[in-house]
Formats: sequence, C-alpha cells, structure tokens
Amino acid sequence: MSRVKQFFDRRKTDYDFKTVTAALGSLFVTALFALYNGFLGVYHASLWHGSICVYYLVLVGLRTMIIAARKSADRRTEPERANESLCRVGGAASVFERLPRRSRIAYGRSAKARRHDADPCDRDGSVYDV
Repeated sequence: MSRVKQFFDRRKTDYDFKTVTAALGSLFVTALFALYNGFLGVYHASLWHGSICVYYLVLVGLRTMIIAARKSADRRTEPERANESLCRVGGAASVFERLPRRSRIAYGRSAKARRHDADPCDRDGSVYDV
C-alpha cells in the first residue's frame, strides 16, 4: 500500500490525526499568506500590508503554541488527564459554591461573620489535592 493511501486511510479513521493534520495545513497556508503580505508591505511600502503580515504572524505563533500544547498533552498518561479534569470540576464547583457567600458579604455582613463562613477547603487545601 502506498504511503499516500495509508495517510488518507489513517485520516479517515483517526480523529486526532485528522485534527492535527488539518491544523498544520491551515498553519502552513496562514504562514504563506502572512509572508505574501509582508512582501507586499515591503515592496509597496504599504503600512496596511505590513500590519496584516504582523497580525497573521501572531496568529501563526498562537496556532503553533496550540498544536505544540496538544502534542505535549497527548504524551501524558490517562491518569494525569483524569486528575486534571477532576481538579477543573472541583475548581468550578468551588467558584459556584462561593457565589452566594459573596453576595451575602456584599449586603453588609461583618468581618467576624465572614470568618465563620470561611470555606473549610480553603484552610487545608483538600479541594485541590487529588
């Protein structure tokens, strides 16, 4: 089987591979567009094309960081991912848990009363330990 056929077969079946290859293709096209606008900006001394070049180069940099972060995330083991998602859920829950307390504070509760309402997880950090 040829390498091209293997590539397209894998692209059809593997969603992660398809996502990364599409992102890399888009990165390449965006970089070419940025360089083309940079050339036009220099050749015609155009501030418009120069600023578009800088804008798209920033986008290329951001997309490169996203793709690199995706690759490093794929290298981690599954238990690490599970722990990370557990921490996210715990963090979101603690934010929503604190909302009513903050509204009570806004209505003029004293500092002494606020100390008694303190979240026990804040003292020992148990929410963030996995």
